[in-house]
Amino acid sequence: TVHIVGKGRVREEFDRDVTAALVAAEVDIVLLIGFMRIVSGEFCRAWHGRCINVHPSLLPKHANLMDLAVHQSVLDAGDSESGCTVHQVIDEVDGGSTVMQLTTPVVPGETAETLKAKVQALEGEGMIQAIQMFDRDGCLPGGESSDAKRQRLLSPVKN
Repeated sequence: TVHIVGKGRVREEFDRDVTAALVAAEVDIVLLIGFMRIVSGEFCRAWHGRCINVHPSLLPKHANLMDLAVHQSVLDAGDSESGCTVHQVIDEVDGGSTVMQLTTPVVPGETAETLKAKVQALEGEGMIQAIQMFDRDGCLPGGESSDAKRQRLLSPVKN
């Protein structure tokens, strides 16, 4: 186990330390489950195609919102369904390619709290399916395989 203190640190410095620890551990895929920090562009580029997050809405709808605000936004919009989106992490918050979405109906009398509980029940399954996809295919939609990235990084720069 490695603990890297992030509080009070510059984002890029913290992200470099996290990347170094992940590389040292030979990590293939990064899951930002409950990681309530915005990662740097440098981190996104280092882990392009191999860093995913789960958002509690059917992106691009209701992007850039958190917790109950997401679900209240779904209700206020009158959406008939909600769900979660597993997506690639890029330097634009909630802007990465969709890996997969799982849905649930919005029923009459639904509250932000009840909708949150239904969507949260989908999030773990979405991440499991994304991990299985990565394991099976070696890459995720919107990304490149870890073997392809290693090859690109090891290849000499062409002028």
